[in-house]
Amino acid sequence: MIRRSLLIPVSFVLLTLCGASRGLATLSCNDCTCSSSCSLTCFDDFGSSTCGLHGVCSGSSGCGGGGGGCLTAGDPGTLLDLIQADPGQAPLTDHPGGRVLARLTWRLAQYVEENGLGSVYAGDTAFLLSKMTGRVGAPTLAFVSREHLQAGRSWSGAPDLAVELRTDSVRDWLQAGTRAVVVIDAAAHTVAVYRSRSKPQVFGSQDMLKLPGILPGWALRVGELFE
Repeated sequence: MIRRSLLIPVSFVLLTLCGASRGLATLSCNDCTCSSSCSLTCFDDFGSSTCGLHGVCSGSSGCGGGGGGCLTAGDPGTLLDLIQADPGQAPLTDHPGGRVLARLTWRLAQYVEENGLGSVYAGDTAFLLSKMTGRVGAPTLAFVSREHLQAGRSWSGAPDLAVELRTDSVRDWLQAGTRAVVVIDAAAHTVAVYRSRSKPQVFGSQDMLKLPGILPGWALRVGELFE
């Protein structure tokens, strides 16, 4: 009985303190929103952390000082608004396009892994398109070089190489810092390579696709993707 009677005032005091110090601490990490500072302390099942560790900062270059807010798991609607294409509305890949992507993924991933060049990422992997707005996008296929992976435990910037089935996002990736964007036209059996400040290169079925500045030594006859 004594223990129970003590719990009531203690709980009351804790709630009062949390309410009074809302600007200094956040009780649950799910309460972090874009209006919260990235430096706010929050608590989850793993202990105490900050809002900045649970999401992407928006509106500022850093997480400290209260400049800009954070996007967190507790604010999925805002996060989806920043995705380049809403997954629920994005056009589905047809069978020819899906088959071509599977073949390219296999050939690319095998070469990259065997030569220790970096990592290949499947579709729906988010990469940062803009540090100023926190806008992200997901290419159909992506490659990140070993140098970028070594710079940080996980690379959140633009990929070195993005592969798409449409040209809609080519400019966005190049402006974000992607070194080359490969666009596959499954109907025409062609592959186009886009780079900043240069005209796109179009490769036919008999041409060899090479990306020496990004994937040294890698080559693929374009027709193998469509056979």
